[in-house]
Amino acid sequence: FNTARPLQVSVTPEGLLHVRFYSPREARNVLIRGLIPEVDNEYLDLAYFDVIPAFADFYEPLAILEKEGGGKKICRSESGRLVEVPGIGTSAAERIMFRAESDDPYWQKLQKIVHGWNIRFELFGGDPTKPDGGPSGNWMGIRPVHCREVVAFFINFTYMIDMPEHEQILRENEDRLYGNGGVEDKVSAETVLSQMRQERTINAGLVYPGNSVMGLGGGSTFGAWQGGWLDHYTSTYSCEVMFHELGHVMGYSHNSAFTYGPWAQELMNRFYVDHLDMMPVDSPDYLSSRQNPNIYK
Repeated sequence: FNTARPLQVSVTPEGLLHVRFYSPREARNVLIRGLIPEVDNEYLDLAYFDVIPAFADFYEPLAILEKEGGGKKICRSESGRLVEVPGIGTSAAERIMFRAESDDPYWQKLQKIVHGWNIRFELFGGDPTKPDGGPSGNWMGIRPVHCREVVAFFINFTYMIDMPEHEQILRENEDRLYGNGGVEDKVSAETVLSQMRQERTINAGLVYPGNSVMGLGGGSTFGAWQGGWLDHYTSTYSCEVMFHELGHVMGYSHNSAFTYGPWAQELMNRFYVDHLDMMPVDSPDYLSSRQNPNIYK
Protein backbone atom coordinates (compact mmCIF):
# COMPACT_ATOMS: atom_id res chain seq x y z
CA PHE A 1 0.00 0.00 0.00
CA ASN A 2 1.05 3.61 -0.33
CA THR A 3 1.02 5.70 2.84
CA ALA A 4 -0.53 8.64 0.95
CA ARG A 5 -3.42 6.36 -0.08
CA PRO A 6 -4.14 4.12 2.92
CA LEU A 7 -7.80 3.65 1.90
CA GLN A 8 -8.13 1.45 -1.17
CA VAL A 9 -11.50 1.30 -2.95
CA SER A 10 -12.23 -0.95 -5.92
CA VAL A 11 -14.80 -3.25 -7.49
CA THR A 12 -14.04 -6.97 -7.66
CA PRO A 13 -14.68 -9.05 -10.82
CA GLU A 14 -17.69 -10.45 -8.95
CA GLY A 15 -19.17 -6.96 -8.63
CA LEU A 16 -18.42 -6.39 -4.95
CA LEU A 17 -17.39 -3.05 -3.55
CA HIS A 18 -14.03 -3.69 -1.86
CA VAL A 19 -12.80 -1.25 0.78
CA ARG A 20 -9.45 -1.94 2.44
CA PHE A 21 -8.01 0.42 5.05
CA TYR A 22 -4.32 0.32 5.98
CA SER A 23 -4.71 2.28 9.18
CA PRO A 24 -4.29 1.57 12.91
CA ARG A 25 -7.16 3.96 13.63
CA GLU A 26 -10.78 4.04 12.51
CA ALA A 27 -12.13 6.77 10.25
CA ARG A 28 -15.63 8.21 10.69
CA ASN A 29 -18.20 9.74 8.37
CA VAL A 30 -16.59 8.53 5.15
CA LEU A 31 -18.42 9.14 1.88
CA ILE A 32 -17.30 7.11 -1.13
CA ARG A 33 -17.94 8.78 -4.47
CA GLY A 34 -17.35 7.37 -7.93
CA LEU A 35 -16.95 8.80 -11.40
CA ILE A 36 -18.66 6.62 -14.02
CA PRO A 37 -17.99 8.15 -17.47
CA GLU A 38 -20.71 6.02 -19.09
CA VAL A 39 -23.29 7.55 -16.73
CA ASP A 40 -22.38 11.14 -15.80
CA ASN A 41 -19.52 13.65 -15.76
CA GLU A 42 -19.78 14.23 -12.00
CA TYR A 43 -18.79 12.04 -9.10
CA LEU A 44 -21.79 10.20 -7.64
CA ASP A 45 -22.41 9.15 -4.03
CA LEU A 46 -22.02 5.36 -3.94
CA ALA A 47 -21.46 4.40 -0.30
CA TYR A 48 -21.37 5.97 3.15
CA PHE A 49 -19.65 4.60 6.26
CA ASP A 50 -20.41 5.82 9.75
CA VAL A 51 -17.16 4.09 10.68
CA ILE A 52 -14.44 2.32 8.73
CA PRO A 53 -12.64 0.27 11.39
CA ALA A 54 -8.87 0.05 11.65
CA PHE A 55 -7.50 -2.43 9.09
CA ALA A 56 -10.97 -3.02 7.65
CA ASP A 57 -11.31 -5.39 4.70
CA PHE A 58 -14.91 -4.89 3.55
CA TYR A 59 -16.86 -6.50 0.70
CA GLU A 60 -20.47 -5.73 -0.24
CA PRO A 61 -22.50 -5.86 -3.47
CA LEU A 62 -22.48 -2.49 -5.23
CA ALA A 63 -26.08 -1.27 -5.50
CA ILE A 64 -25.73 0.31 -8.95
CA LEU A 65 -24.67 -2.93 -10.62
CA GLU A 66 -27.15 -4.49 -13.00
CA LYS A 67 -29.28 -7.16 -11.37
CA GLU A 68 -31.81 -9.61 -12.67
CA GLY A 69 -34.71 -7.76 -14.25
CA GLY A 70 -32.64 -4.60 -14.88
CA GLY A 71 -33.95 -1.47 -13.18
CA LYS A 72 -32.48 1.93 -12.48
CA LYS A 73 -30.97 3.48 -9.40
CA ILE A 74 -30.91 7.10 -8.24
CA CYS A 75 -27.62 8.58 -7.02
CA ARG A 76 -26.81 12.05 -5.79
CA SER A 77 -24.07 13.90 -7.64
CA GLU A 78 -21.42 16.01 -5.94
CA SER A 79 -23.30 19.17 -6.97
CA GLY A 80 -26.53 17.82 -5.44
CA ARG A 81 -28.33 16.64 -8.60
CA LEU A 82 -30.25 13.38 -8.57
CA VAL A 83 -28.87 11.20 -11.34
CA GLU A 84 -30.66 8.19 -12.73
CA VAL A 85 -28.17 5.35 -13.11
CA PRO A 86 -29.05 2.43 -15.36
CA GLY A 87 -27.78 -0.92 -14.18
CA ILE A 88 -24.17 -1.22 -15.28
CA GLY A 89 -22.13 -4.35 -15.80
CA THR A 90 -19.05 -5.36 -13.87
CA SER A 91 -16.72 -4.31 -16.71
CA ALA A 92 -17.92 -0.71 -16.41
CA ALA A 93 -17.89 -0.94 -12.61
CA GLU A 94 -14.23 -1.96 -12.61
CA ARG A 95 -13.41 1.33 -14.39
CA ILE A 96 -15.05 3.54 -11.73
CA MET A 97 -12.69 6.19 -10.39
CA PHE A 98 -13.29 6.42 -6.64
CA ARG A 99 -12.81 9.28 -4.22
CA ALA A 100 -13.34 9.30 -0.45
CA GLU A 101 -14.28 12.33 1.67
CA SER A 102 -14.71 12.84 5.40
CA ASP A 103 -14.75 15.59 8.01
CA ASP A 104 -13.04 13.29 10.52
CA PRO A 105 -9.95 15.08 11.98
CA TYR A 106 -7.93 11.87 11.67
CA TRP A 107 -8.93 11.55 8.01
CA GLN A 108 -7.91 15.15 7.44
CA LYS A 109 -4.44 14.37 8.80
CA LEU A 110 -4.11 11.41 6.45
CA GLN A 111 -4.88 13.73 3.54
CA LYS A 112 -1.81 15.80 4.46
CA ILE A 113 0.49 12.91 3.59
CA VAL A 114 1.75 14.15 0.24
CA HIS A 115 4.91 12.13 -0.32
CA GLY A 116 3.78 8.56 0.27
CA TRP A 117 6.06 5.55 0.39
CA ASN A 118 5.04 2.11 -0.89
CA ILE A 119 5.15 -0.45 1.91
CA ARG A 120 5.37 -4.22 1.57
CA PHE A 121 6.01 -6.96 4.13
CA GLU A 122 8.75 -9.57 3.73
CA LEU A 123 9.71 -12.70 5.65
CA PHE A 124 13.35 -12.74 4.42
CA GLY A 125 13.41 -16.49 5.09
CA GLY A 126 11.98 -16.34 8.61
CA ASP A 127 9.07 -18.50 9.71
CA PRO A 128 6.35 -16.73 11.76
CA THR A 129 4.64 -20.03 12.57
CA LYS A 130 7.55 -21.12 14.76
CA PRO A 131 7.76 -19.98 18.39
CA ASP A 132 11.20 -18.44 17.78
CA GLY A 133 10.29 -16.95 14.41
CA GLY A 134 12.39 -19.46 12.50
CA PRO A 135 15.48 -17.22 12.33
CA SER A 136 17.25 -17.03 8.98
CA GLY A 137 20.49 -15.09 9.22
CA ASN A 138 19.59 -11.75 10.76
CA TRP A 139 15.85 -12.08 10.07
CA MET A 140 12.91 -13.80 11.70
CA GLY A 141 9.30 -14.24 10.65
CA ILE A 142 7.33 -11.01 10.78
CA ARG A 143 3.79 -11.47 12.14
CA PRO A 144 0.62 -9.39 11.67
CA VAL A 145 1.17 -7.69 15.03
CA HIS A 146 4.46 -6.31 13.67
CA CYS A 147 3.01 -5.49 10.24
CA ARG A 148 0.41 -3.26 11.87
CA GLU A 149 3.19 -1.36 13.65
CA VAL A 150 5.03 -1.02 10.32
CA VAL A 151 1.90 0.71 8.99
CA ALA A 152 1.74 3.00 12.03
CA PHE A 153 5.40 4.00 11.82
CA PHE A 154 5.46 4.74 8.10
CA ILE A 155 2.17 6.65 8.18
CA ASN A 156 3.71 8.83 10.88
CA PHE A 157 7.06 9.11 9.12
CA THR A 158 5.62 10.19 5.78
CA TYR A 159 3.36 12.66 7.58
CA MET A 160 6.36 14.00 9.51
CA ILE A 161 8.47 14.77 6.44
CA ASP A 162 6.09 17.57 5.40
CA MET A 163 5.56 19.05 8.86
CA PRO A 164 6.78 22.67 8.98
CA GLU A 165 8.32 21.95 12.38
CA HIS A 166 10.36 19.11 10.87
CA GLU A 167 11.58 21.27 8.02
CA GLN A 168 12.54 23.96 10.53
CA ILE A 169 14.68 21.64 12.66
CA LEU A 170 16.56 20.47 9.58
CA ARG A 171 17.27 24.01 8.44
CA GLU A 172 18.33 25.09 11.94
CA ASN A 173 20.81 22.19 12.10
CA GLU A 174 21.97 22.22 8.48
CA ASP A 175 25.59 22.77 9.55
CA ARG A 176 25.50 19.38 11.34
CA LEU A 177 24.44 17.39 8.28
CA TYR A 178 27.20 15.63 6.36
CA GLY A 179 27.41 12.81 3.85
CA ASN A 180 29.52 9.73 3.24
CA GLY A 181 32.68 11.79 2.94
CA GLY A 182 32.65 12.75 6.60
CA VAL A 183 32.08 16.01 8.43
CA GLU A 184 33.46 18.14 5.59
CA ASP A 185 31.01 16.58 3.10
CA LYS A 186 28.19 19.02 3.78
CA VAL A 187 24.61 18.10 2.91
CA SER A 188 21.94 20.77 2.61
CA ALA A 189 18.58 20.59 4.35
CA GLU A 190 16.96 20.85 0.92
CA THR A 191 18.82 17.75 -0.25
CA VAL A 192 17.71 15.77 2.80
CA LEU A 193 14.09 16.86 2.38
CA SER A 194 14.09 15.83 -1.28
CA GLN A 195 15.55 12.43 -0.35
CA MET A 196 12.94 11.88 2.35
CA ARG A 197 10.15 13.01 0.06
CA GLN A 198 11.19 10.76 -2.81
CA GLU A 199 8.67 7.98 -3.39
CA ARG A 200 10.24 4.68 -2.39
CA THR A 201 9.21 1.07 -2.07
CA ILE A 202 10.11 -0.52 1.26
CA ASN A 203 10.19 -4.26 1.99
CA ALA A 204 9.75 -4.27 5.76
CA GLY A 205 10.79 -7.18 7.94
CA LEU A 206 11.52 -8.27 11.49
CA VAL A 207 15.17 -8.41 12.55
CA TYR A 208 16.42 -11.32 14.65
CA PRO A 209 18.28 -9.83 17.63
CA GLY A 210 20.11 -13.04 18.55
CA ASN A 211 23.10 -11.92 16.48
CA SER A 212 23.22 -8.57 18.31
CA VAL A 213 21.70 -6.81 15.31
CA MET A 214 18.86 -4.38 16.03
CA GLY A 215 18.16 -3.06 12.54
CA LEU A 216 18.93 -3.59 8.87
CA GLY A 217 18.45 -1.20 5.98
CA GLY A 218 19.57 -0.33 2.49
CA GLY A 219 17.99 -0.01 -0.94
CA SER A 220 14.40 -1.20 -0.56
CA THR A 221 15.14 -3.30 2.55
CA PHE A 222 14.17 -2.08 6.01
CA GLY A 223 13.87 -3.91 9.29
CA ALA A 224 13.98 -3.54 13.05
CA TRP A 225 13.84 -5.90 15.97
CA GLN A 226 10.55 -6.49 17.75
CA GLY A 227 11.23 -3.93 20.48
CA GLY A 228 11.77 -1.24 17.87
CA TRP A 229 8.44 -1.86 16.20
CA LEU A 230 6.63 -1.93 19.54
CA ASP A 231 8.26 1.12 21.13
CA HIS A 232 8.76 3.62 18.29
CA TYR A 233 6.11 5.88 19.85
CA THR A 234 8.01 6.74 23.02
CA SER A 235 11.56 5.37 22.80
CA THR A 236 14.23 7.63 21.33
CA TYR A 237 16.53 4.59 21.13
CA SER A 238 14.00 2.65 19.02
CA CYS A 239 13.62 5.68 16.78
CA GLU A 240 17.39 6.06 16.57
CA VAL A 241 17.56 2.54 15.11
CA MET A 242 14.67 3.30 12.76
CA PHE A 243 16.25 6.49 11.43
CA HIS A 244 19.71 4.90 11.26
CA GLU A 245 18.28 2.32 8.87
CA LEU A 246 16.33 4.99 6.98
CA GLY A 247 19.66 6.76 6.53
CA HIS A 248 20.95 3.62 4.80
CA VAL A 249 17.79 3.48 2.66
CA MET A 250 18.55 7.05 1.57
CA GLY A 251 22.03 5.93 0.51
CA TYR A 252 24.15 7.03 3.46
CA SER A 253 26.98 5.05 5.06
CA HIS A 254 28.27 4.87 8.63
CA ASN A 255 30.57 7.80 7.86
CA SER A 256 27.60 10.15 7.58
CA ALA A 257 25.42 12.12 9.99
CA PHE A 258 22.48 9.98 8.93
CA THR A 259 23.46 6.76 10.72
CA TYR A 260 25.97 7.19 13.56
CA GLY A 261 25.50 10.91 13.71
CA PRO A 262 23.17 13.71 14.79
CA TRP A 263 20.46 13.19 12.15
CA ALA A 264 19.56 9.71 13.42
CA GLN A 265 20.86 9.86 16.98
CA GLU A 266 19.59 13.26 18.06
CA LEU A 267 17.47 15.24 15.59
CA MET A 268 15.02 12.80 13.99
CA ASN A 269 14.60 10.32 16.82
CA ARG A 270 13.82 13.06 19.33
CA PHE A 271 11.62 14.97 16.91
CA TYR A 272 9.48 11.87 16.26
CA VAL A 273 8.94 11.14 19.96
CA ASP A 274 8.53 14.77 21.03
CA HIS A 275 5.98 15.52 18.28
CA LEU A 276 4.04 12.25 18.42
CA ASP A 277 0.92 14.09 19.60
CA MET A 278 0.85 15.96 16.28
CA MET A 279 1.05 12.85 14.12
CA PRO A 280 -1.79 10.70 12.74
CA VAL A 281 -1.06 7.66 14.93
CA ASP A 282 -0.42 9.58 18.14
CA SER A 283 -0.56 6.76 20.69
CA PRO A 284 0.45 3.09 21.08
CA ASP A 285 -2.99 2.46 22.56
CA TYR A 286 -4.70 2.07 19.18
CA LEU A 287 -2.88 -1.21 18.60
CA SER A 288 -1.78 -2.12 22.16
CA SER A 289 0.80 -4.39 20.59
CA ARG A 290 2.63 -4.94 23.87
CA GLN A 291 -0.48 -6.80 25.08
CA ASN A 292 -0.91 -8.79 21.87
CA PRO A 293 -0.54 -12.54 22.58
CA ASN A 294 1.20 -13.07 19.24
CA ILE A 295 4.36 -11.08 19.91
CA TYR A 296 7.47 -13.20 20.45
CA LYS A 297 8.23 -13.90 24.10
